[in-house]
Amino acid sequence: MKKILFPTFVLILCISCDSKTKGPQIQDLDFSYVNYVDSEHKGTLNILRRNIIILDFSAGECVLEGTKVNDSLICPKIKRMLKSGKRHDPILDSAKFQLAGDVLVPNYVLSASYPPELDYRKYSFWRSEIFRAINELREEFAEERFQKNYWELLDSKGILDRNMLREIQIIYPLRYSEYVMD
Repeated sequence: MKKILFPTFVLILCISCDSKTKGPQIQDLDFSYVNYVDSEHKGTLNILRRNIIILDFSAGECVLEGTKVNDSLICPKIKRMLKSGKRHDPILDSAKFQLAGDVLVPNYVLSASYPPELDYRKYSFWRSEIFRAINELREEFAEERFQKNYWELLDSKGILDRNMLREIQIIYPLRYSEYVMD
């Protein structure tokens, strides 16, 4: 049975491939709560080398884009990279939103690699620093554009607040990938 299923799977996979697609693309990379509730923000994210922000923890320390970074500076460095776009030009795309107006939206994927023997506490700390950077960007954006606290928007049941939250999560999505080095 397995001998029949594998060639059939490969055949179906080959038939479903579209040779017209230019360059590598990943569909629906953002698996946030917003995408489960409301699927209005669909499309593709073109993955290019300049869009991937590499965090290498395989040596037991943080190496962000080839530069060793102190653990206390991981969050500020990621925030600076996503806000400015200077390091990954052109990482910022212009977009117009109903409530937020014209915004430069970062187009990125955070990719972290970890060693297999890593202590869970260290892994948890590094991962929380990455997530903290995105959440702080969301908080700053909410305060700047809407004069509202991001965490209060999360708890709010109001339609306007939910729409603000949706736009913030589209502007600063959590696109995160991690893998264990062999």
